Amino acid sequence: MMDTVTYKSAWKDPGASAIDAVDGDLSLSVQSFGVGAVDTSIPTAPGRDFGFVVEYSAADKSGNAAPIARRLIKVVCSKGESYCTNPDTNQPTCTVGGVCGASQLLSFAAPAAASSASGTAGSSSSAASSSSRASSPAAAAAAKPTAPTP
Repeated sequence: MMDTVTYKSAWKDPGASAIDAVDGDLSLSVQSFGVGAVDTSIPTAPGRDFGFVVEYSAADKSGNAAPIARRLIKVVCSKGESYCTNPDTNQPTCTVGGVCGASQLLSFAAPAAASSASGTAGSSSSAASSSSRASSPAAAAAAKPTAPTP
């Protein structure tokens, strides 16, 4: 499943469901990995299908693990803006008003920022997705990402 999220917008993991033929609904036991790494202030680079991966795992009461389900998250720039690398921080960002790094310039122009004698423009974040690989020859449960709520 693919989620497309606008740069610097809120993203909430909609979770996943798991149904087992014998044990029934196992959705409450689904574990997720990589949710905390999703950072919408880091746009997905052009040519890449996604920037973050969230994985879900589940097992039935007998311990049979389902195949890992994945949610791919692509962070895109707002309409009319584009991906760029901030020349001051060398970090991926989106243009603001067609200018790369403009959000940092705008933060210095704000009245609160003007009263500060020193400051640094921008910050960098790094994200890594963690994953858990579970395998079992007799996987009875099936984990399935839940569609995001609009």
